[in-house]
Amino acid sequence: MNQEVTKMKIQNAVMLIFTTHSWGNRKKADTKKIETNAEKSFLSLSKRLIDSDKYKSILNFQSEVYNWINKNAVPSFFLRGSYLFNISMVEEVEQYLKAQSDILKEKVKPLLSEYEQKIAEAEQKLGDQFNFSDYPNLDVLKSSFSFSWKWTIFDIPEGLPEKIFQEEKLKAENMWRESAEQISLCLRQAFIELIKHANSMLEPNADGKTKAFKNSSFDNIDEFISTFKNRNIVDDKELEKLVEQARKVLTNINDPQQLKKDKQMKEIVSKNFSEITSKLDEMIAIKPSRKFDLD
Repeated sequence: MNQEVTKMKIQNAVMLIFTTHSWGNRKKADTKKIETNAEKSFLSLSKRLIDSDKYKSILNFQSEVYNWINKNAVPSFFLRGSYLFNISMVEEVEQYLKAQSDILKEKVKPLLSEYEQKIAEAEQKLGDQFNFSDYPNLDVLKSSFSFSWKWTIFDIPEGLPEKIFQEEKLKAENMWRESAEQISLCLRQAFIELIKHANSMLEPNADGKTKAFKNSSFDNIDEFISTFKNRNIVDDKELEKLVEQARKVLTNINDPQQLKKDKQMKEIVSKNFSEITSKLDEMIAIKPSRKFDLD
């Protein structure tokens, strides 16, 4: 990459373009075979081809892999389906995706085993909506489920006329700067939502009694903290300080449920979380108001 283009706020990052592939278990229904007094041109009806828990299990697994990527990377914001990883994670991510690809192949096998039976069941349930041509053969079905990915960097082509090169360089600088700002805001918003949610669990109910809460409220904060270093590719020092403050708070909590009985500890945690929330509110307020979802 050209030396001048790399002088951005985004540091030590590489882009992963990741896609999940799966067989679509729905087809458009034939409205000619449906009796209704509605204008059929206004209808968009679909039919489920098979009813299979094995199929649902495959999709759930693919979603888990997708979620892992989201929790360990940040979206690039300038190319759909692309994520920015800390370059130190490339080997770990590569090994993870190869392992998950192998697991996916094993998860497809039970579906292949029951496929013909499920088609027969669908023929009975769909009646005149059944169309055998909707169903791929086993080989095609097997190859329909996969993950694909590639690593890439954004670069300006060599050999461009000087004027065009300078124009493209300026576009790249603006793109990376805007992306860095969005990533910073994205991480800040994700963190404040986790802190606010956990802190609200510490507040008493209207009757003054302690609220019931699950440990997941604190586990999610811990997960954010554990992945923050790798995802902080914009080197957000302000957020880093608040994440470290939260880490120190959680270090003293062996079991979040103990906060229900330990009033002093609960007050300390709530005070720290309130401070973090207040500072994050100020930090987010100075950036463009835009909501992101890291999940």
